[in-house]
Amino acid sequence: MRGDAIDTQVGGDHYKCMVIQPVEFALVNRLNTCQANIIKYVCRFRAKGGAIDLEKAAHYCLLWVEFAARYRQTVFKPWAIQPVFVISPEEFVAANGLGRVEAQIIDRVCYADGAPDALEAHELIIQLLGEFNERD
Repeated sequence: MRGDAIDTQVGGDHYKCMVIQPVEFALVNRLNTCQANIIKYVCRFRAKGGAIDLEKAAHYCLLWVEFAARYRQTVFKPWAIQPVFVISPEEFVAANGLGRVEAQIIDRVCYADGAPDALEAHELIIQLLGEFNERD
């Protein structure tokens, strides 16, 4: 059941045009704050914040790595061993028509098993930022 809250957006319409909004995807899949924010900024950068949104996503990757080091990796595995998704990353990407690099970032973020995956997502975001800036 979809309610009024998901159909209401304060300040813009960059999420309302998405079939599955990042907040819904993050909540039903129990993603941590860093994962949720990375996905949010990567999904909306073309419709809202541009390069700044990608810089924010990259920053959340580094925060995630830093907190993992501080708290002994526990922030990477909210699931026991294998992630179980209510909405799969593949379904989310397809429903929202996201590009190839965005799909790779979301894949790395959702299936992250440690700092190397978060750093790989960071590098993909930097790549996407470079491509975006070249077009701009």
